[in-house]
Amino acid sequence: SFRATVQQWLAQTLTADVYITSPITGANRTVSVEPALVENIRAVRGIQRVETIRDVNAFSPKLGNVRLIAVSTVENRILKTNRANAIDDWKRGSVFVSEPFANRHNVKIGDQLTMVSERGAQSFEITAIFFDYSSDQGIVLMSLDVYRQFWNDPNISAIGVYVARDANPNAVEDAIRVGLGNANVIVRSNKSLRDAAMVIFDRTFAITATLRIIAVVVA
Repeated sequence: SFRATVQQWLAQTLTADVYITSPITGANRTVSVEPALVENIRAVRGIQRVETIRDVNAFSPKLGNVRLIAVSTVENRILKTNRANAIDDWKRGSVFVSEPFANRHNVKIGDQLTMVSERGAQSFEITAIFFDYSSDQGIVLMSLDVYRQFWNDPNISAIGVYVARDANPNAVEDAIRVGLGNANVIVRSNKSLRDAAMVIFDRTFAITATLRIIAVVVA
């Protein structure tokens, strides 16, 4: 059942058809993809829209360093909220936090989260909690437009490409690779990312299957 939940979470989190990221991974999330590449990607035929993502470490006077991800849309996230217009509030300047973040820092819907930006300390209301399995430290999700109002940071961490319905996703992916030329980035399809995530999941829980067999033998 947990595996099915993770598959559902991946389907609702990875909504773009193709993702372009920096080859540098791990704790250094401040690395960025060259912003000029966005226009190269938009020039490829068969693309419906391009979404940019910024993934950084922000500082909270109360909580210390927090992982802040700024995106342009959250419509497909699985949310827990008591606000009828939580997504509209998010677009206007509130934030969503992941379930691990809420549990780790003991915060709830309606609390204020203060982070230090280039314009000084700013408080953002938490209006929803979302499910996330990518970080046990937790994530703060903010509108990209709101992020750029307070942080003087035009950089991007990843690019999500949505392919038009009448286009061939594989052909568009190949065209993107050609359009990017020798750019030092990684281009991966939605399917390859989800498959890789599930391989990691299955390896992580392989011990569970072993313990189940041992338990049956002992019984």
